[in-house]
Amino acid sequence: MKIEEKIKIYVSKRTKEILDKDAELFEFFKKNGDINRNEFLNKLILNYSSYYEEEINKLTNNIKKELTSIKINHNDLEYLSNKLSHMINQKGSKNELENYSEVLSLKPTKVSQDTIIYIQNTSLTTTSLSNYFRDMFISYTSKTQDEREKIIFKDIYNDILNAIEKGNTISIITTKKPTKVQFVLPWKLASAKEELFNYLLAEYNNRPLTYRLSRIKKVIINNEKAIFNKDVIKSLELMNEYGPQYIINTPEEICVYLSTKGLEMFDSFYVHRPTPYKKDGHYYYFKCSKTQIELYFRRFGYHAHIITPTSLEESMQSFYEGSVSEYKKDRSPKKTETRIFKKGSQL
Repeated sequence: MKIEEKIKIYVSKRTKEILDKDAELFEFFKKNGDINRNEFLNKLILNYSSYYEEEINKLTNNIKKELTSIKINHNDLEYLSNKLSHMINQKGSKNELENYSEVLSLKPTKVSQDTIIYIQNTSLTTTSLSNYFRDMFISYTSKTQDEREKIIFKDIYNDILNAIEKGNTISIITTKKPTKVQFVLPWKLASAKEELFNYLLAEYNNRPLTYRLSRIKKVIINNEKAIFNKDVIKSLELMNEYGPQYIINTPEEICVYLSTKGLEMFDSFYVHRPTPYKKDGHYYYFKCSKTQIELYFRRFGYHAHIITPTSLEESMQSFYEGSVSEYKKDRSPKKTETRIFKKGSQL
């Protein structure tokens, strides 16, 4: 069966927004900086199709079991089971009626063409190719962002897991340093508490490092066994517990005083919120990254005061002083001077 040059897929506004957001967050860009939606969708189809098909088959088989008690011929049983499984999967992904008002234009590439041919030949018993992809995208967007990241970067994720299970070192290339091969000891793949991204926690040159999954371009599993530095392991354990996206080199206690308003803000501001290991009234104690503390509490203003360590208190004070200094400068737009010249005059 020949693949269409372009496949039009009608989806809801919500589905399109999540797909475009993922393409941006996972850094699928064209050379001119625009989002490369087509590359992203082809990657999604390649990596999610087998999982999605397995999902549908499980649901179909469960429906078949329920329908076998009804006197119905085999062909009708197959048709109804497949039809119902797609409908349930589609509606179950979001408890609302979808309005398929947005159109996605998919151009198959060499990366995905074999997968699309397989789907055309084996999976379209009760639906069109366009509707099949729509249902697949709905299923994909119903998952949390960190689960979606695992899908899009499935090969990288599985290679790292394989290396960790074997206890081997790996060589990686990242998007930040595309020409440099880094030799690292992989310790764990961890998800951020906010369910945003996945991170590889690893040792590199006897220090802890964290790599976002979507920014790892290539993984090579080495034959060499990973032997970790004990102090690095302690740091990695703290990073895993308090925030895998932040490096902790030398763990030390951080004390923050919160005003009554600050306590309310701490309960409200969930994203990147550090986890205190101890609370004593208005005093909160942490053993996480200094960077995480500083970035998180900057928005609190005078409702949060870092008590210890002194270096972090001074850094925060310097940040606010710098902000005050900038606000004292006149940044108002300057009026453009207009000069009128008489006919025949020269500039």
